[in-house]
Amino acid sequence: MLKHSIVSSISIVVLTAVFMAFQIFMPLNQLEADKAFQVSILVNLTMATFLGVYLGGALLSLKQNYLWTINQYYRSAIMSAYLIIIGIFSLLQMPFLYINLNETALTLFAPFCITIFSSQMVLGKTALYKIIIPATPFIILQLHRIEVGSETIILFIMTATAILVNSMYRDKLYPDALTRKNTEQLTARTNESMYTGSSTISINHFIGVLASKWVASSKKNIAWAVLMPHTKLAVISLFYLLLLAFAVLITGEKNIIILQKFGLMFLSFYIIEIVMESSAHIRQVRFFSHVYIGDKHRELKNKILLATDKSYITNSLIFFGGILLIAMFLEMEIDTVQLVYSAIAVMFIACAVYPLLLCLSWVNITFSLVFSVCIYAAMLFGTLLWIDINTEQVLSSPYSYLFILGCVSLRVLSQNVFWRYPLEKLLKNK
Repeated sequence: MLKHSIVSSISIVVLTAVFMAFQIFMPLNQLEADKAFQVSILVNLTMATFLGVYLGGALLSLKQNYLWTINQYYRSAIMSAYLIIIGIFSLLQMPFLYINLNETALTLFAPFCITIFSSQMVLGKTALYKIIIPATPFIILQLHRIEVGSETIILFIMTATAILVNSMYRDKLYPDALTRKNTEQLTARTNESMYTGSSTISINHFIGVLASKWVASSKKNIAWAVLMPHTKLAVISLFYLLLLAFAVLITGEKNIIILQKFGLMFLSFYIIEIVMESSAHIRQVRFFSHVYIGDKHRELKNKILLATDKSYITNSLIFFGGILLIAMFLEMEIDTVQLVYSAIAVMFIACAVYPLLLCLSWVNITFSLVFSVCIYAAMLFGTLLWIDINTEQVLSSPYSYLFILGCVSLRVLSQNVFWRYPLEKLLKNK
């Protein structure tokens, strides 16, 4: 399990050592106790998330072996290794988290819980599970808004972790003969539905059935092969928009920041979701890739990029338009000008970068993947910070024109890399 990706394992160990040393010397900087604790818990939970995603990919890879289905001892060994690694990592974090502890001692168990939940971003059976399950601890944290104590909240998170671990053992560790038979039949049916990119056990199957005539008539549109139905039809944007509207309604107008910040977060990271989705389903184009011409299948790759562009821009505009409607309907005083500038900047950066991200593997956490995502996040943070400070000068500043020119140049570069990337490697990117 630790050899799943040597580069990723080494990177996690090195980063962990660096952050542990950072937590030791951080009190010497005379930070306030509350701020020091917040920084410490953020650092530890970030490392726990990285480890969880890595172990989720490792566990998923080892589950592909036929022994997982027929050998109970193999399943026991894999699950034991999974929990032991998480346990050791969490124990190593405890002393360093304790240095800046400013809450209940139960907080020391938070990295263990977050690691378990974050691994579900890879292990989740459907896209919905990959989003909702990892978000569960952060949803529970919202109990502090109704003045629930920190100790009670951590106990809720620990209970949810125990339930999740028990579910992993019951559903995945000891499948009986009937379960294995049903799983094999379900897998066969799922493979038959791959042309629409839908799953028979998720809402996408239902959407795919309703849209089957549309798919059949869209012979020149390959978006159905590389994107899930909920993405193609902007269902996911509407879903998150409803969640956002509900959050704003229950928290009141004092939390206008939720509307603004969450909207930009969605635009920033939704492209990552689309890229991961496309990487998982792009292998479906092998059935008809021979009908496209061009050097290194350039015509086919242009179709893929065009489908991704349309999907991201459509979902983003629907979501952003919904945010403005919510603000107008609830008469919330938001900085519309800054929000519009920020949204446009995020979309420019996302469209410029994602062709490079399509060339990366999204199952194994590699150094190139982590580095690319960090660069993308740094570009977003720097741009949004500049817009926040210089909102009134955005249209007249020469930096704005340099930004547009830079995004166009980056798109040309990343698109050329995607053109030159072998299609065979794209088809194996899963």
